Amino acid sequence: MNRLLRKALRIAPMLFLGAIAIAAASRDSGIPAWLRLDADQREAERRIAATSRSLADLESRSAALRDSEFELERAIRNDLRLARPGEVVVIVPSEESGVRSIP
Repeated sequence: MNRLLRKALRIAPMLFLGAIAIAAASRDSGIPAWLRLDADQREAERRIAATSRSLADLESRSAALRDSEFELERAIRNDLRLARPGEVVVIVPSEESGVRSIP
């Protein structure tokens, strides 16, 4: 009996380490799955940061529109391309658009 117990005690750690190695290498539950989840989390955090910056910009623009009639009219004219009766809207390309003016 003593001999059988010693043999079992020698084999048990090897079986345990083998099971851990198989679990770690498993595509669905091991290290590869953990790496995928880690990459997904980093991507989600990047998207959250970008969305937070976008939200802050929109809140700033919204406050400017609420606080200033000039900003509101500018936004209406620029974004919606609207004119008052008798006016003609002339859109001048910005430097950011990349459109060059005629020299």
